[in-house]
Amino acid sequence: MASDLIRRLIDARAFNPTPIGDELIEFYVPFDDLLGNEHTEAALTQAMSTSARAAIVGPSGFGKSSLCEWVLGAPGSAFAATRVPVAIERDETVTDPQAFAQHVIRIVSKQANETALISKSDRDAILRGSGDRIVRPGRQVTKRTGLGFPDWLLKGELAREVTDYVESIDQPRSATTIVEALAYLIDLIAYHGLRPVFVIDDSDSWLNIEGVRDRTALVTDFFGRVLRMMAELPCGLVVAVHTEYLGTPGFRQAEGFLDRRIDVPELPDQDGIARLVDHRIRTCDDSAGCRDVFDASAIHALFSYYDGAGSGSLRKVMQTAQTALHLADDADAELVTAQTIESAIAEWS
Repeated sequence: MASDLIRRLIDARAFNPTPIGDELIEFYVPFDDLLGNEHTEAALTQAMSTSARAAIVGPSGFGKSSLCEWVLGAPGSAFAATRVPVAIERDETVTDPQAFAQHVIRIVSKQANETALISKSDRDAILRGSGDRIVRPGRQVTKRTGLGFPDWLLKGELAREVTDYVESIDQPRSATTIVEALAYLIDLIAYHGLRPVFVIDDSDSWLNIEGVRDRTALVTDFFGRVLRMMAELPCGLVVAVHTEYLGTPGFRQAEGFLDRRIDVPELPDQDGIARLVDHRIRTCDDSAGCRDVFDASAIHALFSYYDGAGSGSLRKVMQTAQTALHLADDADAELVTAQTIESAIAEWS
């Protein structure tokens, strides 16, 4: 008979490879904790505390977005972080400085408008809830707010001030004036004792794929023209950079406008994978752990996949672990084994 814990993990989606919002924070284990240094989360925190411009470098699935959410989406911090999506925007929006400045203003305005509609009592309740981190064995959970719903807009009358200002400039303007308007908006946020930071964490998706049009020009213009414009504004900036961008002319143009490069690290041994698996299990059951579900051979197989065919992708590791749980449940198995992991890998190959 299959383990009851395995079924509960499946029902809880404890190994969801693409968590969002609160779930993303709940599942996150800092690289600094895993590796015993301060080269990742601490480095990003320090960089943004000085309004630096940082490139977060790594292949897809390494955890760049999770890193940004963990550091900059934490409630009650001095960061006024705003996620600025680019992957699904029109090419003009992400290659023309004026269009991108308008895009950033729209994002902040939309969030401010939504926040301004929240009653004062509800706003206070959300702030009280988001200011607390529930600390339990094996987990640390942030509730309610993050980069998707920034709590800094809930403070005082900032949301209404932002809304009023954006409404006052809602008319055709020159490129210079639009960028100046964005700079004023940043100053307005900073006036409230906050440190504005813009997070562009999906900019690593413009890869050249066979059969899909060449995106080289887009990457060049974004990292050249747009990033240069953003670098001249009084704010912190975080940009996700896929490793394949590093040798491109477009990224080389941007290097002079970036203060910090933070490489998302790879895990050196299977202990790191075991700790990640253990943490996921504990989000579902504090009294359980890795060895209650995955035997030693399964963890070894997961690390071998991560270190080899999985190309260091933690997303693929979690996808494999999740599939393995389903296979174990189907087979009425008590534990996930190396054979289960190998079958799970085969399902996605």
